[in-house]
Parts: sequence; structure tokens; C-alpha cells
Amino acid sequence: QEDILVSFAQSFCWMVSYDWDLLPLRSNQFCLPDTEETIGNVRNDHFAFVTHSLGSRITIDGLQRMAAVFADLDNNVAKMDNSVKTKLKKDRGFVEVFRNIKIPVYMLSNQLPMLQLGRTLPEITGRTEAYCFAEGEHYQERMVSQTNIIAFSDPNDILSYSLPLDFAEKYLDSRLCVGITNININIAKEVDVFGLGTYANPMVAHIGYDTDERVIALIAKGVGNSNTAPIVTERCTSLVTVE
Repeated sequence: QEDILVSFAQSFCWMVSYDWDLLPLRSNQFCLPDTEETIGNVRNDHFAFVTHSLGSRITIDGLQRMAAVFADLDNNVAKMDNSVKTKLKKDRGFVEVFRNIKIPVYMLSNQLPMLQLGRTLPEITGRTEAYCFAEGEHYQERMVSQTNIIAFSDPNDILSYSLPLDFAEKYLDSRLCVGITNININIAKEVDVFGLGTYANPMVAHIGYDTDERVIALIAKGVGNSNTAPIVTERCTSLVTVE
């Protein structure tokens, strides 16, 4: 688990630190977000995650690990000597800029509820108002401005589930400032089985998202706005449950 989370953090670091053409093809270098260019990228660029299946858990665990690292940086600054503090000024600059961004996470075949079973809760849960609202006492300690989880699931897929609206408050780190949108969509086509009823292939329901035009349109253009794609307007309905 730790190796996977370190790899996640490194991938994210490389993503925000350099333009695509500047990334090395092969490198043993350890990425550290300590340059002014990195801070500028985080301030000006937009980032998003598209995950599938177990990737939903890896991404959330990775973000929660980063939240803990940010908190450790804040907590330990007072204990550092001046030479280390000079290095930390750049790191703190990165953290402060990072706290103002919004990150959407598009989870295809989302598995968070199943993979939450038996897990230890993050250090800070149930305190969204304290960390994510400007008037909250810990607002300056949030990790990001908002993490928008858009969870896709097919009812014919027994390995993916919608997220209860209180899931983030109960199980996810409050410093991520999570908002949840569920998208229930029939990826697998239902077919008649010799007049005995209809059947949808559960494997297709689990892996067929990247070939569904509605999914691609929802990720690219959203829903309920002026840019919504015609295929979404014609074939999907939306319901706002929380303002």
C-alpha cells in the first residue's frame, strides 16, 4: 500500500511540476514540488483525475496521504532551524497555492463503499464546516478548496455502487472538502434471453465506460449547464439533492 501511495504522490508531483514535453522519458529522479514554476502551474492550470474500479480507492487514499503530509509540514515548521526553514518557504508556498484549487475526480465503476469496509478512518472526519468554510476555525488547514467526486456506477455491475450523500462526512478526510455527485448509467445493453427476461453482461457493465459516448460527454462538458452535450440532454436526467 505504501509503495502505491508514494507512486501516486510522485505521479501527481510530475504532473504539476512540468509540461508534458519536458518530462523525462526515463528517470530515477525523485520529484519535489519546490520550484516557482511548479507553484505557477498549480495556480494557473486545471487538474482532474479519471479513475476506474480500484483506482477510486487509490486516488482517495493518495489525496488523504497528501493531506496528512501538508498537515505535518504546518505542524513542524516551528521546530525547524533556519536553514531548513529556507527550504520550507518554497514548500509552504506550494501548499498555500494548492489550498485554493478545485480537483474533480471522475470515478468510473466506483468502488469506494465496498473498499471502505474494515478500514481505519482518516485522522480528521466529520468536520467539513471547520475546514471547508471560510468562517471555519481550521479553514487555513484545508488541503484543497474542493474535491468533487463524480461517481459513475451501472446497476448491472455488482462491483460498483452509488455513494451515500453522507459518505464523505463519515469516511473521508475533512481536509479534502469533498462534494459528491452520483451518476447511475446503464453501460451494458440489456438483451432479451429467449423470452425469459432481460440480461446485461456484468463485465461490460464494469469496464465499458470508455466506449460510452454519454460518459465521455459528461466528463468533458458536464450536465445542467449551457455546454451540456446534446446526447446527455436527450438521454439523461439530473436531480439536485443538495445545494
